[in-house]
Amino acid sequence: MSLPGNPVDASTRFLHEGDIVRLKSGGPPMTVALGGVGRVRCQWFDTKNQLLTETFDTNLLVKYE
Repeated sequence: MSLPGNPVDASTRFLHEGDIVRLKSGGPPMTVALGGVGRVRCQWFDTKNQLLTETFDTNLLVKYE
């Protein structure tokens, strides 16, 4: 069991809509908008409060629980 805020490898886990993730290399927290295994669509706000959307390979993400 992970403590809140600790990254957990997401590469082989099913990510659900609403999960909070980050890129392994850093960056802003993102919300999973379309879940799955292998690839997920994420949304986040940039520094100008614009909503951004991108699809990522789950091997690039860590999940925060």
